[in-house]
Amino acid sequence: MKLKKFLAGALALCIIGGAMPLSAAVAEESGDGVIISDVSTSGKFGDISWILDQQTGLLTLSGEGPVVYEGYSPWNDLHQEITAIVVEEGITSLPESVFSLCYAQTLDLPSTLTEIGGLSISYLGLMPKLTEIRVAEGSPAFVSVDGVLFDKDMTALLKYPIQKPGESYTVPEGVKTLTDAAFFAQRCLTSVTLPEGLETIGEAAFYNCKALAQIDIPESVTEICGNAFPGTPWLAEKQAEDPLVIVNDILVNGLAAEGKVIIPDGVRRIAPFSFENNTNITEVGVPETVESLGKSAFFNCTALVSIELAETKEIGVGAFCGCSALQKVDLYQAKKIDMYAFGDCPALGKISIYQADCEIWDDSTTICSGGNDKDGYSFTGVITCRANSTAQAYAEKYGYDFVLLPDDVEYLLGDANGDGKVDLSDAVAVLQYVALPAKYPLDEPHLRAADVVDKDTSGVNGIDALAIMMVDAGLIQEYELPVTSEKLDEKLAEQPAG
Repeated sequence: MKLKKFLAGALALCIIGGAMPLSAAVAEESGDGVIISDVSTSGKFGDISWILDQQTGLLTLSGEGPVVYEGYSPWNDLHQEITAIVVEEGITSLPESVFSLCYAQTLDLPSTLTEIGGLSISYLGLMPKLTEIRVAEGSPAFVSVDGVLFDKDMTALLKYPIQKPGESYTVPEGVKTLTDAAFFAQRCLTSVTLPEGLETIGEAAFYNCKALAQIDIPESVTEICGNAFPGTPWLAEKQAEDPLVIVNDILVNGLAAEGKVIIPDGVRRIAPFSFENNTNITEVGVPETVESLGKSAFFNCTALVSIELAETKEIGVGAFCGCSALQKVDLYQAKKIDMYAFGDCPALGKISIYQADCEIWDDSTTICSGGNDKDGYSFTGVITCRANSTAQAYAEKYGYDFVLLPDDVEYLLGDANGDGKVDLSDAVAVLQYVALPAKYPLDEPHLRAADVVDKDTSGVNGIDALAIMMVDAGLIQEYELPVTSEKLDEKLAEQPAG
């Protein structure tokens, strides 16, 4: 099912897998199967030649133009024999995972190299013995300082070698970005100082740096991507102080949180993967200051029943995918719902999308109860939306049930006090209004929200308060509102006497 598989590439920089490697091996059949009897130590593909000196362990690439091949690198079967790599002048680009898992301690790059494709820079973090990266003078794209790889103008730190010796490191002034996996799995560092002016810490930037206990993060950092710190003593210490690890108003990790979680005011972003696979949280309150939920922020949080999203404008890829207990979601200000955002949510009975122009990823899996690629995907709940909205068009395209909000409705039905949820306090607000309207008035939007029984025919009265109480008690599901008085009588008749 693609809903379960879509994260497979999210941390490709950490995982090696796939088909059997292509190699230059010469094989012969035996009774036990195929046995590799010889492995070539040189070869050529296109205009590029390679040779491994088995006496010194030096792998040399030479030729003109880009390095291009399919599958695994031709020297993959020799990766443990490689102690150093030299890419000679004339080569212009390197593909993804070109040197992943090579045991080389040093890597020399030519001045002609202008591109390291795709995740290739991240894959350098999978060279378990790499201590130094060197770049020839005159490169228009890259520069090396003390064995660390940067872009030419040194605004981005691209790769700090995994086994570079030294317990502390200060990132140079002027660097604005730590790219994805910049320090991935570094074994020696115990402390890193980041410069004022740094803006972005990339995905998995410090992932699995097992000795890293201190990271000095300046206030200038405004973006922290997913899984930046897991596996570090720094994160473990922060979690011991507070299960919600917040840096510069970004919630970067909530994996230690349990039960009902209240995210404090002032948090403006929930980082990707921050609660991923946390099966201990049941409710989450998100303050109005939070503008976006990152990729897979609550992925597979299987005990999460409800979440309050007052002002959140962007719901990232797979943000709630696999939240099998999630029952309802109210999106008042959402402007974007990305792919798989509410995929595989079988208990989701109602999702309300109030913004008529909300951008919704055009696929049946964006909002769905489940399904599979063969038989298709479906949504058994209801989408509440504006007339002629993108949400209505989405529901109609995929055959999902929807209920139209009146143009003048500003609050969800039952939310008489406007706090973003339907509970006993709303029933109290209705009863107070009915008893003493002069003292406990409700404005027109809240009166419309409070009118949940025989809507637009009987006005707001105690019967509406009763229905809201029944929602609070779980006897009526919120997505069933509004109800008729006959339906309310049926619900009451179903309850045991006493």
